[in-house]
Amino acid sequence: MPAPEFTNQLIGETSPYLLQHAHNPVNWYPWGEKALTLARERDLPILVSIGYSACHWCHVMERESFEDPGTAEIMNRLFINIKIDREERPDLDHIYMEAVQVISGSGGWPLNVFLTPDAKPFYGGTYFPPQPAYNRPSWKDVLLSLGRAWKERKAEIVQQADELTGHITRSHRLFTQKIPLVPDAVSEKDAGKTIAQALLDSADTREGGFGQPPKFPQFALIRFLLAYGHYKKQENALHHAHLSLLKIIRGGIFDQVGGGMARYSVDAFWLVPHFEKMLYDNALLLQILAEAFQENQDEEYKRTAYKTIEWLEREMKGKNGGFISALDADSEGEEGRVYLWEKEEMDDVLGEDAAWIEKFYGVSTEGNFDGKNILFRKNKAEAFALENGLSPASFFDTLNKANRSLLHRRNGRIAPSADDKIILCWNAMLVSAFIKCGFAFKDEALIRQGKALFEFLKIRFSLTGNQVAHGFKMGDIPIPGFIDDYAFMAEAGLLLYEATGEPSILEYVSSLIVNVLDLFLDKETGLFFFTSASQRDLITRKIEIFDGPCPSGNSILSGLLFRLGAINGNKDWEQIGRRNLRQMQNLTEKYPNSLGNWCVETLALELGIPEIIVTGRGARENSREILTTFLPFRVHQWAEESPDIMLFQGRGEGENAAIYICHNQICYLPLKNATEADLLLKKLVC
Repeated sequence: MPAPEFTNQLIGETSPYLLQHAHNPVNWYPWGEKALTLARERDLPILVSIGYSACHWCHVMERESFEDPGTAEIMNRLFINIKIDREERPDLDHIYMEAVQVISGSGGWPLNVFLTPDAKPFYGGTYFPPQPAYNRPSWKDVLLSLGRAWKERKAEIVQQADELTGHITRSHRLFTQKIPLVPDAVSEKDAGKTIAQALLDSADTREGGFGQPPKFPQFALIRFLLAYGHYKKQENALHHAHLSLLKIIRGGIFDQVGGGMARYSVDAFWLVPHFEKMLYDNALLLQILAEAFQENQDEEYKRTAYKTIEWLEREMKGKNGGFISALDADSEGEEGRVYLWEKEEMDDVLGEDAAWIEKFYGVSTEGNFDGKNILFRKNKAEAFALENGLSPASFFDTLNKANRSLLHRRNGRIAPSADDKIILCWNAMLVSAFIKCGFAFKDEALIRQGKALFEFLKIRFSLTGNQVAHGFKMGDIPIPGFIDDYAFMAEAGLLLYEATGEPSILEYVSSLIVNVLDLFLDKETGLFFFTSASQRDLITRKIEIFDGPCPSGNSILSGLLFRLGAINGNKDWEQIGRRNLRQMQNLTEKYPNSLGNWCVETLALELGIPEIIVTGRGARENSREILTTFLPFRVHQWAEESPDIMLFQGRGEGENAAIYICHNQICYLPLKNATEADLLLKKLVC
């Protein structure tokens, strides 16, 4: 092993955190008289950098800046540089943390504070990037600006440092006079508010959804309002998200007897659907039901999800694995025929229960569609029971019995034809749906179901060179994968990795991303072509950015790259994701109804994505408890013994349970259980 190129004054220390920096080109000193004396003798300001071994963003800043010889040259020339392990010297950490909180309004680690030669603070912050980002100036800009200010305005700085030190001594709570030594970084726009207002302006506040008929579910827009309303405490946004979802699952667009959702509604009331049922619509329905349940614990969402899953297993499961694409709208040449009911037939099927069930489902002799009835609900079952003097428990028994009887009768009709090809991206969406529902409903069987489907897809759709196929029917030559196939398979894999903690799944996801960057990336825009570079039968290659019935591969991948870059430390991936989201922001604000998933990812970037690492004894249980809560934006990993993955560096060395949370480039002290983590997360993401 070659000798290190650099060795600094930390080499004699015992702290693992300090020793990690002993071979930086920065001439670090430990805290002590030697460094303080040198600062006074050379009349140089001091940079104190405080962190700890499990602080992810401390390691990020080390890699980006402290290991860079050019940055180190500036630091060594303009400052005396001191490294402190906060666990060794919490006294120093408390003092300088308070100073930074007064200066910037927030704190955390890494903590970087600038002192006069007599150790009085005058400027500080937490993480600084190598280039301006995160609404922060670059580290080099900070260094050069402060170095110049010390030469030109030293007396002013010393006075400010005296005032700040006096303030800390007197324990004043606020210090509003920020020291304007570093030019402000370019502000990132507050896009969430603009998008939310545009969506609410187009909202049908009576019947839910957006715009005029025909009405599509547009689950990405509902998901945006759900998250925005929850985190920003905006009741109108939250109300419309829940109103829209409840109207959909109570309407005729949802099959009240057998489960599963149709493509769209031809009217404003979600009553008359286009009766075709698509796999992807129902996968997306399950995902939003899981998040809506996490947000307010409404059992109606949970019941609807399980009813949809039962339908998928009964009518959409392929004979050779995977789930088929669609069920036709027509049967016997008539649209919706299999789903329609005459009152007389329902009377015959339901017997003495007919009156209550028909009232609940809005059934009449004249019907609501061509003389027949599409079943729909105006109210939730519990409310209907109470309004009619019934016991909710007994009414549920009656309702479930009635639905089984109606389904049995309906199964005797000629069923719609099925499109039985298996599509990778749609099945991958269903993997994500199973796992999200498993988290939300604390149902390990659903997570196992998601894993089994993922493993089937991984094997059956595999092509040479870790490429994937798009779809197949038995005996057909596989169709090469499009960008959506890679995107949704990677998204499903990341969720499955959260569930299992198996590094091999993360490795597979990374292999997909490597292929995406090799085969689909447009280097000019940073976005992704819909087709692979290896596909030769096209006269041109298009970049699809708009989110249609399904989120676009571009919007999914941009969010994924941002998260995966945080997990594995690949800054190139993270920068591609961030750049794509930022360059799409103006368009997203102007046309949010056409860019629903871009809206979601823009909000995630604006709020900041928490990084949650769970280690030690009980890691799996703590992880599950955290993932049960409403947390749509996250980077989450768990392992009882830390794997060789970036975010686990320096974490989980002991057996005791520990939960590490970082947010907006700031890491917080380890927590002991999921309850503590939930309390912190609720404070951070707002």
